[in-house]
Amino acid sequence: DESAFVQSTRALRELETRHREMVNHLREVIFRIDARGRFTYLNRAWEQLSGQPVAHAMGRRVLRWLSKDEARYLLARLEPLLDGRRESMTVELRTHADSQSPRWLEIAVGARFDSTGGLESVAGSIEDITQRKQAEATLYDLNAELERRAKRRTAELEASNRELEAFSYSVSHDLRNPLRAIDGFSQIII
Repeated sequence: DESAFVQSTRALRELETRHREMVNHLREVIFRIDARGRFTYLNRAWEQLSGQPVAHAMGRRVLRWLSKDEARYLLARLEPLLDGRRESMTVELRTHADSQSPRWLEIAVGARFDSTGGLESVAGSIEDITQRKQAEATLYDLNAELERRAKRRTAELEASNRELEAFSYSVSHDLRNPLRAIDGFSQIII
């Protein structure tokens, strides 16, 4: 029946349109990469993250946006996923875009393989976690400062205790002779 086919095709297009609208409103970058490492899908969050239009990235290699060292690091971390040992994984990557300050990215990714076991595509999300990493660094620095202060205060208290012990010993030693004299005079009076 031709009208049923047309209705199901319309319904499928409507569903796809709604799905794209929802995905385009996410703050995380949603992506798909083919087996050659080229973007085949990106949502609008890419524009916020990279500062470039989605159309500029489509069909281009994902590693193009990373330095050589960053690309090597990412590929090494993703090796278990790309060779089929893992189904999905999360990688944190520190990146330096040309015109931007350093950023931390959390990349959650999964791989899809064809029937022969060959890599078909990689899909996932990219979240900018720079603020979280900065907060962690600040917390680490504050904890380190607190620990330094605690060690310094402990050392000061130990030094004060040693001084008190020395003073106590000195006082007890210095009072021995006068107390003996008082005790001697008391014995004479008794």
